[in-house]
Amino acid sequence: MNPPFDSYDFCIRNIPAVPLWEWGKFEDERRACFRQTIQVNHLTLPAGTTADQAFANYDACLKKNGHITIGIGGLNFNGNKQNTVRENCFTSAVR
Repeated sequence: MNPPFDSYDFCIRNIPAVPLWEWGKFEDERRACFRQTIQVNHLTLPAGTTADQAFANYDACLKKNGHITIGIGGLNFNGNKQNTVRENCFTSAVR
């Protein structure tokens, strides 16, 4: 169990579904959840790294590992090992 990741996961699962043509709103909400998780859990980011940079690292890690998120009605379908890749990327982004 990883409480900071669990907080982030809970937050993104509560993002309302958006139409595909408004996908940017979903990305903005994910970024806001990431920032909120860092603040609420009092996480210390690597020296000189902002929350937005850490989120960009997280997102790049997901893409590098072939992870695709599709938000439908508040549910996220991520294929096999859905949380493992996301949790590992989250952990590496905030270290």
